[in-house]
Amino acid sequence: MRLVHVVSSPASLGLLKGQLAHMRSKGFDVHLVCSPDPKLDRFGVDEGIHVHPVEIERPIAWKKDFRSLTELTALFRRIRPDVVHANFPKSGLLGIAAAAATRVPLKVYHLRGLRYETAEGNMRRLLMNIERGVCAAADVVLSVSASVSQQAQEDNICSARKMVVVGHGSSNGVDATGRFTPNTRSSEEIRRLRSELGIPTDAFVIGFVGRLVRTKGIGELAAVWRTLRDTHPMARLLLVGPFDFVDPVPEELRKELESDPRVHLTGQVTDPAPYYALMDVLGFPSHREGFPNTVLEAAAMEVPALGKNVTGVRDAVVHNTTGLLFEDAPGLFQGIERYIKDPNRRTRHGRQARQRVLEHFQPRDIWQGYEELYRSKLALRG
Repeated sequence: MRLVHVVSSPASLGLLKGQLAHMRSKGFDVHLVCSPDPKLDRFGVDEGIHVHPVEIERPIAWKKDFRSLTELTALFRRIRPDVVHANFPKSGLLGIAAAAATRVPLKVYHLRGLRYETAEGNMRRLLMNIERGVCAAADVVLSVSASVSQQAQEDNICSARKMVVVGHGSSNGVDATGRFTPNTRSSEEIRRLRSELGIPTDAFVIGFVGRLVRTKGIGELAAVWRTLRDTHPMARLLLVGPFDFVDPVPEELRKELESDPRVHLTGQVTDPAPYYALMDVLGFPSHREGFPNTVLEAAAMEVPALGKNVTGVRDAVVHNTTGLLFEDAPGLFQGIERYIKDPNRRTRHGRQARQRVLEHFQPRDIWQGYEELYRSKLALRG
């Protein structure tokens, strides 16, 4: 069987790492369509798959989008896939449209989040209509989490009969027995990293991993930090990730964070795993998610998360078991204080978070779920 994955951005390749090699090992002829990038060929070699560079812009650009659709349609006519698995709104729209035009037997749209939740006005209506159109054209809508599936149904984006959540959700699970394993780094390595960042050994570290943008809640995190830094002199804020020109935070907020000696900014990093080892808690006030990998990675490292009670995040955090859910900035402040004052609770939640990852979010189990989905749906189509 021939499987084609479609993504727009090379930054999304990490969500497919290992998964495509697994499908190849199970007898699938696997192809990947992605915007051109130097990393694409290397990824194809590592996974043992065919790669096809097709420019797919993330923003709406009608002329370029039509050209991308034409290229995808020609490619599908040539390689004749049995399954097209299209990811994210733009590549989902173009991938499913091209698959429909070439009569691909199984069209899977992976709903990895609801971008319209943080949009307003005409843009919100446009994004909702795009999602409705893609879901209507797809044979199966694979939701990344139960709360995304529920919200999509409530917003009349997709009917319940088309929606599928594999296991407990997530895009690709997390490597909790290799890359994200606690206590695997030497104390010397941890001391060296702390020294490079200027974090004292006795500091209480509140961490964040991801793009430093408005919809990730950086404004709320900064507001909470202004109070915490005065009431808890040993607290430090560690921000792992780059500032982004898409949905940027206000310039004055950026300058405030950069000038604070107790805020530690790493910029873009290739591997966040060592930085989780420095954190006591993860602060995650994101406004919307599909299923946040950051929270799973922290959990695998026995770091409890404080997550905003929004779509996607509530699937990743079990309140008062693997972390704490909050509704607003005061709730985030109170949650951090609870962990500062009760280190036993923090340790217990961290261990329970890792146990949940080991039980429900092993990558191979999720890959197996995707494989069974393909085979069962294809069997129904003869």
